[in-house]
Amino acid sequence: MDHVRLALRTAAAAADMGDNHRAIAYARRIPPSAEASERLAYYLYDFDDVPGAIAAAEAAVAAAPPGTPVLARALATLSRALSWGTRHAEVRPLADRALEVARATGASDAEKSATIMLASCAEFEGDLTRAEELFGSAAARDSGDLAMDLRAIFHYARTQFERGSMATAAVTADRGVRLARDAGLTWSTFGTDLRFLQFLIRYMAGEWTQAQETAAGFGTRVGKVPEAILSSFALFIEVAMGMPAVEERLTWLRPFWSDSLVAYMSRGLAAEHALWRQEPELALGHATAVFDTMDSTEVGNIRISAIALWALADLGRTDGADELLARARRAARPGMGFEGRAWLARAEAEWHRAHGRADVEAWRAVVEAFDVGFVYEAARSRWRLAEALLASGERAAALKEWERAVEDAASLGARPLSEALAELGRRARFTPAQAGLLTGREREVLALVAEGLPNREIGERLFIAQKTVSVHVSNILGKLGVSSRTQAAAVARKDGLL
Repeated sequence: MDHVRLALRTAAAAADMGDNHRAIAYARRIPPSAEASERLAYYLYDFDDVPGAIAAAEAAVAAAPPGTPVLARALATLSRALSWGTRHAEVRPLADRALEVARATGASDAEKSATIMLASCAEFEGDLTRAEELFGSAAARDSGDLAMDLRAIFHYARTQFERGSMATAAVTADRGVRLARDAGLTWSTFGTDLRFLQFLIRYMAGEWTQAQETAAGFGTRVGKVPEAILSSFALFIEVAMGMPAVEERLTWLRPFWSDSLVAYMSRGLAAEHALWRQEPELALGHATAVFDTMDSTEVGNIRISAIALWALADLGRTDGADELLARARRAARPGMGFEGRAWLARAEAEWHRAHGRADVEAWRAVVEAFDVGFVYEAARSRWRLAEALLASGERAAALKEWERAVEDAASLGARPLSEALAELGRRARFTPAQAGLLTGREREVLALVAEGLPNREIGERLFIAQKTVSVHVSNILGKLGVSSRTQAAAVARKDGLL
């Protein structure tokens, strides 16, 4: 039996390093047993082989001795495998039974796994309060299995995030990242997921300096799928800020586009990158390719459908628009978080735009859906709302939304959005002078920029730190919708800002 335990530990070590392919290979070499089949099922599920996971978990349940920790783990893993598919009605009874056996046998890891599955059932049924309570209960206690503890913490932080509790989600995610780092599990499935969630919370909350610091640890030159997944996440901030690093990162990620998660993340963001560069045909191609890697019931279909509809609207085409909206609606589910609902609202609004309609109420619904802490997405939605308000003749309301979007885009450093807003402002004759967007200090800095002074000399003239000058200059460029100091000076002279 020593060689079996050694093989199980070797498989677990591979999984802890994020190499589920190798973990599966080791688990398959172990002589058939309930314990080996349960571990194989667990790794197969993390590897997205759901049919294989179900078959292995059913074999584990059949082989497990009654009233043992092995049976409790097998039941919990089978309930997990069945949660992704058409047999969802079997999940709760299996999780209840797993919890009962786990408590009777003192199997704390199986108890935690069963509790997580019961929380997932509540989430699927739309009872988000109960789901958060159960995830919190699972995350609060140690199970003796660090990988299982990370799984519980991740789902608890994810639920908090999806319910809009950004501050508490950040605390929970930070706790999970620290635990993963201290245990050497940063590349495990949930160690990686927690690092992404930590980044995403900061990105969505508009804390882009911290988000950039986190993303700096997501390497560009990748050689394995786990590395490619983490690298894909950095594209959120790089695409939104219009950073040159996007092209190099996409070049390294391209060989991994056969992986569904890498394709969803990186090709979805490659589509947004193409849209900001006025290449809607390329964007539509990226979105269509992502669909080929996804199950049509996955919630991620909503976001990709909205991006594809954006591309169709920019192309002035309606062909396929109805099908894309239907795809987004089919992917929606009762327990969906507010981000999913917000993206569905965006898909609806983009569908109207593809049909040539500037629907004010549709875009107002998108702004309201994102305006619960998602700073960038709310600003991006205000851009479209201002556009729709202008088309309907509501100029004053459009100016108000435009001003707010310009301010937020500038503070974030979201250059592509700032440029789009500047273009809208020029068409609508919303000048920075009319809008009063520059603060008094920013006007002082702009005047010295127009004189050609570098940041160091500006700081000396105004008795402020050089770093503070740099922040002011970045805000000025964003507010004026320009990308260089020379362009800022030209706009300032033209619009009388000096």
